Amino acid sequence: MLNLLKVEFYKLKTSKIFWLMVIAGVVQGIAGPLASSILRTKTGEDMLIFSFQMQQFLFWIPLIGVFVYFIGSEFQTGSIKGLIAYGHRRRDIIIAKSIAFYTGVAVISVIFPLVVTVINIALNGYGRAFDLQAFAVFLRVSLLMTLIYVGMSSLAILIVYVSRNAIVASALFIFLDTLSRMGQGLSFRSKTVEAIYGKTVFYQVNYVALKDTTFSQGLEVVVICLITILLSTAAAIFVFKRADIK
Repeated sequence: MLNLLKVEFYKLKTSKIFWLMVIAGVVQGIAGPLASSILRTKTGEDMLIFSFQMQQFLFWIPLIGVFVYFIGSEFQTGSIKGLIAYGHRRRDIIIAKSIAFYTGVAVISVIFPLVVTVINIALNGYGRAFDLQAFAVFLRVSLLMTLIYVGMSSLAILIVYVSRNAIVASALFIFLDTLSRMGQGLSFRSKTVEAIYGKTVFYQVNYVALKDTTFSQGLEVVVICLITILLSTAAAIFVFKRADIK
């Protein structure tokens, strides 16, 4: 497993797609305040919370959909088949690749909020004294949103190992963006839809976007994300173990 992790992190470090996504996040973080007068007026704390929420519904899912190619392409290149032939267990292959993928997702996910928040702090200040309470809010929002993004990305892992096709996996994950928007919109109109959609990893952004998220809300976010990650990984392992890799 350790050797697999070393290989996967080396691939991540040298991945052109990964660095392209990082650069895209930096560019968007700089362009946001320049293009929008509304964004320029927000304080650093307001922008921190708003940017995480905003990026999910603007460009985060398409970016990660492209990044899915980082894993999915290995079915076409024969890398997966080579790892299996070398004697690595399929479960270990998925776990190692998932850890590297989630690390990449975490980095990509915080780039835009970090850049745009720093810019707004320079323009308008943080919004209040950066004391222990302010730091706690900063830490809570950043960690919970990163966990939500990893939870969403675990669905991409499942799609990759079910489809075993990079382009199909990328397209299907991006399609989740449409389903998420539909679910968000319908949840405002129907209590039944809200009760169902509210238990998905996509809905949890609504809790983290609150400045005064309660302990029970934060705990629900963590539990739903962890369940999503565990179920997606278990399903991916189940499918992958029974797949005929050619």
